[in-house]
Amino acid sequence: MGTWLVWLWRLARTPKFIKWLAVELGPGALGMFRAWVTRLRNREVAIDEADQIDGHFSGVIIDGKRHLVVWKAGEPVSAYPPVAGDLREKLRQHTREGLKHPDDLPTRRARRWVAHHVPRPGQGESGVTSDPDRRLIEAISDASRYHAGQFRKGTEVPYLAHLLSVAALVIEDGGSENEAIAALLHDAVEDAGGKPTLEEIRKHFGDEVAMIVEACSDTNVTPKPPWKERKEAYLAHLRAPDTPDSVLRVSLADKLHNARTILSDYRTFGDDLWERFNTRSADDQLWYYGELAQIFSARMPGPLSSELSRVITELAQLIAVGFVNAPQREAVNPAPE
Repeated sequence: MGTWLVWLWRLARTPKFIKWLAVELGPGALGMFRAWVTRLRNREVAIDEADQIDGHFSGVIIDGKRHLVVWKAGEPVSAYPPVAGDLREKLRQHTREGLKHPDDLPTRRARRWVAHHVPRPGQGESGVTSDPDRRLIEAISDASRYHAGQFRKGTEVPYLAHLLSVAALVIEDGGSENEAIAALLHDAVEDAGGKPTLEEIRKHFGDEVAMIVEACSDTNVTPKPPWKERKEAYLAHLRAPDTPDSVLRVSLADKLHNARTILSDYRTFGDDLWERFNTRSADDQLWYYGELAQIFSARMPGPLSSELSRVITELAQLIAVGFVNAPQREAVNPAPE
């Protein structure tokens, strides 16, 4: 297990942190946090195996759950977490006509973050304290405070789960500590206080984190402008040549995790899913995420933008055939868009 995961695993067993989670987020938060760390560990194991066999890996939905599958010469080798039964047969059942094996991924990227961006105790670094544990824990604490009582759209999943997932994607893509912190806080300005919240983030975490958070917000005013107006302005901002890579990386991680969730939920709820969104339109979501995929493919080519394009392509294919799956569940506690 890499240095970053060792730190997270130890943190999940620290009495002080366990107590803090229970007080701030409730008794179920520890299980959610440990499950998240387990997913990160599965990814690192897949990275190591793919490195050893000169293969690649990809995310695949099997029996309604996401697995990382290691491939060699177009054939599946193993899955993390393990799949019950024959892996090839499981993949055959879940493969859709017209979809190909995913692109090869630069599998060592996840480890570069630790090697190049996590300062060792006492080192010090411009804009980064010599105690990375403290800054990241504070960022998680602030994110849970800003988004207390918020849930993912139409679910009972605490919104913090999305923020942790976005931060993990940023780290795996080689992002800096400041980018990981900005990922944890990227929705705070838009959904939890506007400009006063931005200034609080600037005071606690510095100008770079505040800049990324502000740039990832499509509005900081209340009430929010109309949906199409906000999205067109945000797309223009991402296309601007002076938009920093740090902003693009956090935004891409955010949109990829959103797209993964939309695709997964569409398989479950079908067209009723669109009732969760402001415009209640599949076409609007396909337009927006299609534009995002094109921008990120041009501005940030790599595994994250490639996966975003694949996810949107599969979503469009499912919508085109009117995909229907499991019985629908009642939507509760929609989070702000």
